[in-house]
Amino acid sequence: MSRINELEEKLNHWDKQLSAYIEKIKEAISNNTESKTVEQVHGYFTSSINIRSEEEGDNCVIGSFYVKNMSPKTLKQLSICLIMKADISYKFSGKYATTSMINQKKSVPFRWEQVEGPEEKEGVYWFRLSNEEGLGSFSKVSFPDFMITWDNQMPCSLNINGFVYSEENPDGVPAENSIHLAIQ
Repeated sequence: MSRINELEEKLNHWDKQLSAYIEKIKEAISNNTESKTVEQVHGYFTSSINIRSEEEGDNCVIGSFYVKNMSPKTLKQLSICLIMKADISYKFSGKYATTSMINQKKSVPFRWEQVEGPEEKEGVYWFRLSNEEGLGSFSKVSFPDFMITWDNQMPCSLNINGFVYSEENPDGVPAENSIHLAIQ
């Protein structure tokens, strides 16, 4: 009988030890998720570049900027910032509503509205998602088919960076890639 009591005692001890370990693990997981901030918003570019071999005509970059919300929460007040650095003069266009269209209260079919940023700088473009609900959890939206055109002049360089902002990310999240073009 003493052997059985001894085994029961060991089992009770191990059971208490296991419960204590489980509590410590739960506490560590809770502390880890609260203190660790993993970027759950991702921005990235896709692009196509058309360079003319003749001296006449324009060159162009056609790009799209994607935003993926990998969090379980909706991103509110989603906006993006595109920053162009170029040693050439260029024209920027895309599928977005301009300030004058919005002021004239025209019905516009665009998902994005051009807005003024915190600072007015040349080559910096700010856009806000016109959807009042924001970007839903585990979903994606694109700023599609923007175009940069410039005269065919050599050499030239163009760099495009992007940032994603929202109520949850007021300091901005940089894009995972950029568009860079250098022609000698």
